[in-house]
Amino acid sequence: MNLRNIALLAALLSLGLSAHAQSFSLREAGTNVQNSGFQQNAFTQAEILGRIPNSALLQQGFDRRLGSGLHSDAVGSFWLGFHKNTGESKHGQVLRIGVIIGTSYFSFGNFENKNTLRADTLISSSNVAYLDSVDRQITSISHRSEQLGLQAQYLFYYNTQSRWSLYGGLGVGMSGHFSGSYELHTYSDFFEQITINNQVYSGRSRYNFDREVEKHSTGTGVSGFVSIPIGLNFRIGRNPNNFWGSTHLFWEVQPNITYHAIDSDYPSLLSGLFQNFGFRVTW
Repeated sequence: MNLRNIALLAALLSLGLSAHAQSFSLREAGTNVQNSGFQQNAFTQAEILGRIPNSALLQQGFDRRLGSGLHSDAVGSFWLGFHKNTGESKHGQVLRIGVIIGTSYFSFGNFENKNTLRADTLISSSNVAYLDSVDRQITSISHRSEQLGLQAQYLFYYNTQSRWSLYGGLGVGMSGHFSGSYELHTYSDFFEQITINNQVYSGRSRYNFDREVEKHSTGTGVSGFVSIPIGLNFRIGRNPNNFWGSTHLFWEVQPNITYHAIDSDYPSLLSGLFQNFGFRVTW
């Protein structure tokens, strides 16, 4: 392909992109709050120690794990919406481009150490009861970071002339994570338990020690997602030509797949559900 053909192809592509861009115009702005939750895999103590090798609390070891991990985000977003010119059609297409800002939180679950001391043995004609004193230590492990990113959605609206309308589409986003840290919180309690016929009955904790806390800073991380937004839109005013008629409330769910790496050595791929609530203004 010679230089003339390359120039001709570039000119045709430029004309095509220009014509396509002219079919969109800036027609809305909006904001929303979002929360999300993902069930995390049950990380082993060795895997978590690999993430936090300098932790004194993790070096001591644990007897068992209590519960599984959870990843959740609490973010807000702000966007501009570019409407495609669809003529007199009652359906619409919108390209939203905006920013994401918020907090990302990982819980790795709780880990338990328990020391049991036999205090007494009670023998009756039918049963043997064991009275034990239990000293227990529970450590919770989590990671928190701030995030800032960009997102884009291409949405198809059904029946835009009505006050109520449905929409769906495709969304993508990517964020950088900063100011991250692992936090380990440990507390201890002491209680008595009675064992009769292999059934354990625990008493109330007698006292609690003050919490012991470790904090370990981490570097930057990244995350990205692909989602399918599905939402319900409500136009507040009946007349679309005044302010309230140009103001909309919406509720939205986004099944998604999210790639998350709070540090570069431990990426994870999660599936979950975003839930959004917000408002937008059109003109």
